[in-house]
Amino acid sequence: MGRSYNKINDLELKSIFNYHDIVMLTESWLNDSSECSVDDFIYYRLNRTLNHKIHAKYVSNKISQNVTLLKTEGDCILWLNIDSCLFSVDNDLFLCLC
Repeated sequence: MGRSYNKINDLELKSIFNYHDIVMLTESWLNDSSECSVDDFIYYRLNRTLNHKIHAKYVSNKISQNVTLLKTEGDCILWLNIDSCLFSVDNDLFLCLC
């Protein structure tokens, strides 16, 4: 597989999306025109200027009403806030991809 292979269509990656509600990825070979959407998932993307990497988080539509994208820090950190009601706990959960 060369650089032009779109891994979004890879069977192993599709399996990951089938079994998880949140998927976080970094990819160094994407550009602004790369297609990265996945059916039944909301896609959050951050283009890094420092090393041209892409940070991406995918949130399943099943839980999206309980997940909020928070402010990004510079060009290298993506935060998600997961509402505490999703897990029936007292405090929200925060996920970071950097």
